[in-house]
Parts: sequence; structure tokens; C-alpha cells
Amino acid sequence: MLLTTAKIAPPPAPRYQWPRAERPDPVTDANRIISDDPIYDLAKVREMIKKHGFVVLNDDTDEAKRGRGRNPLPAPAWSDEEFEAVIMSLTENDHENAQWCALNVNTYLDCDSYVIRFSRSRKKRSSDPQQGIKLYVKFGFFPNGSKAVICRLHPAY
Repeated sequence: MLLTTAKIAPPPAPRYQWPRAERPDPVTDANRIISDDPIYDLAKVREMIKKHGFVVLNDDTDEAKRGRGRNPLPAPAWSDEEFEAVIMSLTENDHENAQWCALNVNTYLDCDSYVIRFSRSRKKRSSDPQQGIKLYVKFGFFPNGSKAVICRLHPAY
């Protein structure tokens, strides 16, 4: 009996814009913004997160999640379920821009950034400006990656 192995590639990232933008070198505040339009289809982002999950690949965001660092989220530490609820609550109207995000000194990811007022206790967006916390979230996908990469999630100022 002959056995064969098939390689299954992950689905392509849920992109509107293709090919990827060329990353400037070096990335500075003056050239960080890629576009005012989103790179990723938000509905497809939600689907992919439900199927494949997400990963936090930035030390600042990991610290914020635990209520520490430069831009800490309110204590107690935030769960993965709360991070997912933030992204699931986003709408196209929350989109700020698309920009390059540093994951570490040499790795950048093209991301969409959003600002949302979020009620942690209800785990959904808050329409009341007096309730919830205003959050800044930035995420992207590696080429042909199926997990979302959360690069930033912290209070918006």
C-alpha cells in the first residue's frame, strides 16, 4: 500500500490590499502609516480568530495585559477571552488607519489600528461615553498566517 502525505497550506490572511506594502527602512513616525483604509477584512478577521485564535507578540502588549508597563490595562489581568471580545466588538467605523508595527527590533507587521470604547464587565462595546474604557488595538497577520497577531491593545489617550 502506497501512502502519500499532502501538505495543506493555511488560508491566506484576510487581506483587502495585496501585494503587501513595501516596508520603509527604517520605519519612523513620519513613514509608519501605510494607508487610511483597512488592510484586512474585519468580518474575515473575526472568522479567522474564531477558527485559529490569536497570539500576542509584543512585550508592551503582554505587559499591558497584566496591568503593568507604560500603558497598563485596568487590573486585574485581562484574559484571552477579553482580548478576543474586544476584537469581536470592533466595527469598520472604529478603524483609525493601517500602519507598520514593530514586534521586535527587526520584525515589523502591517496592521490595522482601531479605537473602541469597551465595557469589560459586559464584554462588548459601550455606546455610552461615560462607561467602559477607550482602547487602542492594532493587529495583523503574517503572510499566509491563520492566527491574528495582536501588536497593541492598551488604553487610548
